[in-house]
Amino acid sequence: MQTNFDRFVHSLIAHYNLPAPEKQFDDEVYRFTVNDNMPVKLYGDRNNLVYFVSTLGNYQEKHDKLCSELLKLNNFSLKNPCLTLGLDADNCLIIHTRVSIMDLKGPQGLMHFENFIDRCSAIKTHLNLE
Repeated sequence: MQTNFDRFVHSLIAHYNLPAPEKQFDDEVYRFTVNDNMPVKLYGDRNNLVYFVSTLGNYQEKHDKLCSELLKLNNFSLKNPCLTLGLDADNCLIIHTRVSIMDLKGPQGLMHFENFIDRCSAIKTHLNLE
């Protein structure tokens, strides 16, 4: 039986012409690469939240305007999920958001996913990350 999360993942696979990945773990983790260079992990949890996570690249350089730039690139809007940014142990910039599965039904789900990819691409390009 397919869950709402499975249906959302399959709609992304169809829209982006992606190969269908296998679930990585019991808690439903899918990994995609979108637009040739944007890795995305999708997690579905028991509370019907879907987490979008992308590792943008290594960021070593100190930047005095970084916080301001990242806040602007976040494109804050009450219509879009807020993005959370952080560095992992390897100094890779990680971007994350979570959305209720109920907000991912139909075209709205694709809109949220594409907004996430657009913000990831803008930040990755602006900071010249690889």
